[in-house]
Amino acid sequence: MSTRLQTIRNLIASSQGRFFTATFVKKNGEVRVMNARIGVKSHSAGGTPSTAAHEQYMTVFDAKINAYRTLNLETISKLKINGVTFEVQ
Repeated sequence: MSTRLQTIRNLIASSQGRFFTATFVKKNGEVRVMNARIGVKSHSAGGTPSTAAHEQYMTVFDAKINAYRTLNLETISKLKINGVTFEVQ
């Protein structure tokens, strides 16, 4: 796993299940801002997320639409965690 991906995963993990904001580019080229959490199990059907085998993806819970979404860590440009903004290069 690349250092950049590991750094992003560690930053998101530092939220410890609290909400964080991710700014990223969607597949269609649109920039999106998502308020999300990790570790949400209440809406889960069980099992292992399909992204578990892919290091560049992470499954998060999108608070706005109340659903799970796959976040491509390669396209993240900014993270705001615990009130601190991180610009990702």
